[in-house]
Amino acid sequence: MNDTRLWRVDGYQAQLHSSNLACAIDVQQLQHGLQQLRLHGQMLSHFCLLKLSLPDLVDPIPDQAIDEVYVRGNDLIASYLPVSPSQYAPQVYWRAQTSGSCHGVEIMISMQTDTLESRPLIQSSSVVAGNQVWCLEQSTKSLVEMQVSDQTTVLSPTKSAPLLLLRAEGESFSYLEMAYPTDPFEFWVKQGNQNELELGFCLLQEHLEKGVIRRFRVAAWFVPRENDLEIATKLYRRLLLADPPLTT
Repeated sequence: MNDTRLWRVDGYQAQLHSSNLACAIDVQQLQHGLQQLRLHGQMLSHFCLLKLSLPDLVDPIPDQAIDEVYVRGNDLIASYLPVSPSQYAPQVYWRAQTSGSCHGVEIMISMQTDTLESRPLIQSSSVVAGNQVWCLEQSTKSLVEMQVSDQTTVLSPTKSAPLLLLRAEGESFSYLEMAYPTDPFEFWVKQGNQNELELGFCLLQEHLEKGVIRRFRVAAWFVPRENDLEIATKLYRRLLLADPPLTT
């Protein structure tokens, strides 16, 4: 997928159009996430992905806090202006991706501040149809099935790689969500209502140094059900090969 026409922007509304994956995003409503998802033309009515909570930005984000919204290659990019004394200036990329028969969106958040000793908290969360969950154990480097309930299960990246694979009965695809391993300090999953699963990542626990741009990644993928465990491991290795998340 290497076509600027993948994303269509109208003001603060954007849509991803592809024969494989389609969705809508409102850059003024980051906590609504990716909505109106379609996979190969099939409406995914119980899916709402990559809902973002960024420091100092509360939905609806006011016009004066949005610097620009534009498309570059496969990326939809939104830049936000500081709205508090903390002087956080986030930039968010939504990148349409494909790998063989797998299709997804990776979200990248760049954070910068001109203040000292700041510690912004970033959270990403999703709701998907599903009733089975696998996590990637650090000790064995293998995916193991989890037992989930309506009580939140919190995982630490020191014990489980920041990756969750979810299945729904009767579907031909599985859903994979993962973060760059240095980014989250915890992630979680729970059983929601009506055979839904809720999951999320909490990012950036350490101090954000003045003048340093810190980047965070969370990737959402739809993968074929057949061999989904093997595919999930391969896509996670691919994420590990991404550029370092720290720049100046």
